[in-house]
Amino acid sequence: MFRGLEATEDRDQLFAFWGLARGNLPTPDYECSIRSVFIRIAKWLLENADDLFLLSMGLGTYPQLPSWVPNWSTKSPSENVDRRRRNNDWRRRLHCLSAYDSARGIARSVTFGHPGILCLRGMVVDKVAKVAKQILTSEDAIEHTALIRSWRDFACSSQSSRALSDEFAETMIEGCSPAGSSGFPAADASDISLCKTMLVRIMNDGDFRDAADEFLSIRQAHIGAISERALFRTTNGMLGLGPVVLMEHEIWILGGGRSPYILRHANCDVDCTSYVLIGHAYVNGIMNGEGVGPNPPLRECRLV
Repeated sequence: MFRGLEATEDRDQLFAFWGLARGNLPTPDYECSIRSVFIRIAKWLLENADDLFLLSMGLGTYPQLPSWVPNWSTKSPSENVDRRRRNNDWRRRLHCLSAYDSARGIARSVTFGHPGILCLRGMVVDKVAKVAKQILTSEDAIEHTALIRSWRDFACSSQSSRALSDEFAETMIEGCSPAGSSGFPAADASDISLCKTMLVRIMNDGDFRDAADEFLSIRQAHIGAISERALFRTTNGMLGLGPVVLMEHEIWILGGGRSPYILRHANCDVDCTSYVLIGHAYVNGIMNGEGVGPNPPLRECRLV
């Protein structure tokens, strides 16, 4: 929530909230390096949670930190992004993850190796095969319209030029569902239908500025879902939204994870169990345990 604060001491991004924290949070220690503090807090959060939300924070990594440890340091003033909008997008995504349960049936297993290695259990379910070139970097109406048309062509290339599949509309909205009275539930048929109507209107009119009440929550969810995210197809033909990924990264379901995760091998040895975390993803069709099966081929995954 306080990602935008500009503390002069990076450790204060964590230590400033020590008095508000529940549980036995590690005591502030300014003798420890920033790297040691960030790793220690990340380990504490994983050890005291029932989920893997820490791996979905999307904050990037601190220099020389393991890929699974969020970069809690202050943002560079020269970074050309709307920090408040970006923070809101990520908070919405994290809230939305509670609507899913990709790892249903896989017990959570979290252990730590040395140095800075996070050991989990899970399974590879697919690979990223194709990635759309364009991403959304602002809320500019012209850019957004061009992006939707481009993504529609990428996702629906086998259909007529004006067709819009339910899978595409569902992916556009389910990646960040509209807020409801009980939080952020998964989008229902009504949400998907409304999203489809909205997307068709954008492509036909080339305009996303209409402020009709019926579109407001869908628009906000849609912008939050796709902002600085990549649309991709998997080897098995599934459609997804995730970090700006490269080709052939693996899609994992990890025990305790609400969503799938994009990982890449840490070296050229494809049989190695060491991976670098790229980030969490929405993958249409495997968000609620559909990819697990009765006897999942689980193996160790070591994040470095």
